[in-house]
Amino acid sequence: MKREIPPRRANRLLNPGCVVFVTAQNANRSNFMPAAWVSPVSHEPPLCCVAVAPKRFTHDLIASSGYFGLAIPGLDLVDKVRRAGDISGADVADKFAEVGLTPLPGRATPAPRIEECLANLECEVVDKVTTGDHTLFIGRVVAAEADPRAFDETWLLPEDRSLRPVHHLGGEWFAVLEARVHVPKTNR
Repeated sequence: MKREIPPRRANRLLNPGCVVFVTAQNANRSNFMPAAWVSPVSHEPPLCCVAVAPKRFTHDLIASSGYFGLAIPGLDLVDKVRRAGDISGADVADKFAEVGLTPLPGRATPAPRIEECLANLECEVVDKVTTGDHTLFIGRVVAAEADPRAFDETWLLPEDRSLRPVHHLGGEWFAVLEARVHVPKTNR
């Protein structure tokens, strides 16, 4: 027998997804925020999307600059993920310093990368869609980088758990993937 889940929490059934820091910069102001509502949406061209609420400071930076970054933290940064979600860049002069992370200039966009993260993607906004209480920013990936100890065409999930991406289960709960499972193609 299954237990009924309130529709407002059904997203948690679909998205124990990889946590990212969404970064953005416009003029002299940069910021970042944690998010788990992120997804690839196209191979060619390479597109991904992130859902950001308009009340978030980062939302206006993305909307006005036309760019965003996605920085993927490892398990050793989970306390910084939590801290970044507790403070707004609108309320502090330098959220990166406040949280203890190092911004790096983007290689191809104005959106900062984050040095301590396992991977960074830089995206140019190609479309945005209002979806209820969030804006879905769709970005063309114009640059990407990853720590080779953590990623080589897929996440490696090494024994060193700090090299595994963090997943958000909802509320105060996070996880890391435990093992890779290879399932070869069958000829049918």
